[in-house]
Amino acid sequence: MSLGKDVLRIGAAAAFLAAFALRRSEVRVVRLLRSRVPFEQLNTLERFQLRRLVRVGAATLVDEGRYAFIPDGYTAFRRRRRTRALLVIALLLLTLAVLWQRGVLAG
Repeated sequence: MSLGKDVLRIGAAAAFLAAFALRRSEVRVVRLLRSRVPFEQLNTLERFQLRRLVRVGAATLVDEGRYAFIPDGYTAFRRRRRTRALLVIALLLLTLAVLWQRGVLAG
């Protein structure tokens, strides 16, 4: 196996794990927002997700440590993210097809 393929596999695994961790932290933050409980002891990824949700209009600061969930803002955020993800996947598939056609990824 070539070094390029090894790097590609490791990079793909790292990207998958990062996406999984980010999505899991987002789900936890949204669950907390919907339950309307005060936020306590968020980890780094959860704090990042909370700031992100506030920035995109899916949540807003009500009182110190208390946030309100905005369902319409969250729906719009997810729609934009889904569109962006589909575009990235299409570009990745196109790139892989070109590399395969040129023999770079040939077995």
